[in-house]
Amino acid sequence: MKLPNLIRGIRFLWPFDNHWNLIVSRIFFRKNALLVYRKNDLEILIDHAGQDHNGTRLCIVTDIYSRFLARMTLPETISVLDLGANGGGFPLMLHLHQKRFSRLVCVEMNPNTFQRLQFNMTRNIPGELTLINGAVCGEHRQFELFLGRGDISDSIYAPQSVSSSEGRQSYVVQGYTFDELFRAQFGAGAADICKMDIEGAEYEVMATPGHQCLRACRYLLVELHTTTPERLQQFASELESAGFALLDAGADKIPGERLYENKSLQ
Repeated sequence: MKLPNLIRGIRFLWPFDNHWNLIVSRIFFRKNALLVYRKNDLEILIDHAGQDHNGTRLCIVTDIYSRFLARMTLPETISVLDLGANGGGFPLMLHLHQKRFSRLVCVEMNPNTFQRLQFNMTRNIPGELTLINGAVCGEHRQFELFLGRGDISDSIYAPQSVSSSEGRQSYVVQGYTFDELFRAQFGAGAADICKMDIEGAEYEVMATPGHQCLRACRYLLVELHTTTPERLQQFASELESAGFALLDAGADKIPGERLYENKSLQ
């Protein structure tokens, strides 16, 4: 391992209570990809072979999401819809910042990543919790996807052929519209935060009619992925018509990060 990478790795491990154990494991036993990270009252399952260190762990040890909290006015207990939940880094970050959940719904597409999400949420997060193994898209449909142990860039748009799927397995994943998910979990209620990181499907969601329940979300924290100027403009126009205004952008961290506030609910 090169020295700069070693130093960077130790810096990301140091915030955890069992950092010495993690450092030894990552230096001398790198084939052991599955590790439990401990921080305060949390025990967090991280699969380095599934890119959890670039997803779940990154949400905890950096401020890619936490820096937006100061821009939100939130109640004592919050309701959260996490679309593209990965291993649960976003709600774990909220928990570490003393946020409590009245309702937490997490949706993750990859069945392997979903197993780690289940462990991390049920072991660490109290309150009303729903976990859904599925994809968010523009219409109710099924996808046959070739997926591995997990990746922060898992997408319904990834090449789906045997030749491009070495080391992966075929899975049938159910796709849901935003409205299907929201009405089933929140009914006629509201969500304080909707976090959306669905690898380009955000444009499909906003380009089809099934996103009207977005109007019942107070804040939208979204990562916009590279696309055409026309699709970006359509996305912005749909949000504006739903009552959302841009609060903050994360160009210095993750270029596509955006925090929107629903002015109609303030």
